[in-house]
Amino acid sequence: MAQTQKPRLVVFDVEGVLIPKNRFIFELGKTLGLATLVKMLFFGFLYEAGILKLESALKHVFSKMKGVELETLQCIFEKIPATPLLQGIFSQLKNRNCKIALISSG
Repeated sequence: MAQTQKPRLVVFDVEGVLIPKNRFIFELGKTLGLATLVKMLFFGFLYEAGILKLESALKHVFSKMKGVELETLQCIFEKIPATPLLQGIFSQLKNRNCKIALISSG
């Protein structure tokens, strides 16, 4: 008698795992202009250097994104190449009845 397999959850970090690290912020910053890009990168650098906590750095970066339309964010995300073999991995997981969750610190 065949048993129905319960769905399993597989969680992926987005930034640096599914898409190249910092690529989304870089592309968004380019869209918003050079001054905004530099500010966003600066706060990211302060976090990477251990000067700012993640929450503080994200607040600064997200404040630069205020007012950006969801459609703009989606267009930017869709232009970013995923890591190689990603579609195949997702297809295999779905075929095995796995649920996929994407997480990000941002």
